[in-house]
Amino acid sequence: MSEAQAQKRRGRPPAIELPRVPTGVFEPPTHLDDGTELPEKARAYLLALTQTGTATHALKKAGTSWSQLVRWRRRYGEPFRELEAQAQDVALDAVEHAVMRAVLSGQHFPSALAKLALFLLERRRPEKYARPETKAKIEHGGRVELAGAENWIAFMRAAAEAEGNQAASTPPHADRDSQEEA
Repeated sequence: MSEAQAQKRRGRPPAIELPRVPTGVFEPPTHLDDGTELPEKARAYLLALTQTGTATHALKKAGTSWSQLVRWRRRYGEPFRELEAQAQDVALDAVEHAVMRAVLSGQHFPSALAKLALFLLERRRPEKYARPETKAKIEHGGRVELAGAENWIAFMRAAAEAEGNQAASTPPHADRDSQEEA
């Protein structure tokens, strides 16, 4: 069974086939700015992150684990996180490129991959791809105002009284009389 079939069976979308990142666009450094040497596996992870777009697929491609990634993040701190952000930006550029290429050429783009691309772009580049504020953001203070009533019972009582007052002020045959005149 191929990896794509196994992922489909587990309910996960397959990795997006991103175009190869040209040499020189992102090269993981051997040393951080403070002179600390970056392990070979960490550089492989960063390079794989530019090719896959997700940490899960990048870790698998680099042959390392989540626990190792957590250790790198703790050990190398902010400089490592900045390298991850740069690698993800390169990958997101590639996602945009892959989607646009499929749209412009009429190439088939499977719905699972389209949903994954949309999810990645909405979450990682919200300033450009987020849904409109009216759909995405609902503010609620935790209290519902009921037309000036302090609680539901008072609201229902006021509605019943208003309905009763309207029925009492209208003669029973007023509707029939107005229809006969017309």
